[in-house]
Amino acid sequence: MAARVIAADRARLRSLAFVRDLTQDQVADASARVIENRCLIAWVRAELRERTASYRYALEHAFIAMPQDQAAETERSVKALDAHRHVLDGLPVPPWRNGLCDAGALEPLPARPKPLVVKG
Repeated sequence: MAARVIAADRARLRSLAFVRDLTQDQVADASARVIENRCLIAWVRAELRERTASYRYALEHAFIAMPQDQAAETERSVKALDAHRHVLDGLPVPPWRNGLCDAGALEPLPARPKPLVVKG
């Protein structure tokens, strides 16, 4: 789902160059939506990393008290969660540092082409 959102955002940004009479506010709104989407994905990725680490720690410490078949099932679940995190790691989202999204690391907006014909 995150990859589909990123693809839609890229299409949105590319289309800005072809819309006539686009105001700066409209460009800023579209850019803000892209930044919000990317930062949300970055937050999910960071939270998933934290939760996977927490679950793994809890599993390691509960393993002694837990029957082996339950521990194995739990370990499979943690591994599956970790696999999803690795999918998110490959997406082009800004870094998440100390609870903040570094949106400055996003790719720049495409430049608007100059009109072919100018009426003067």
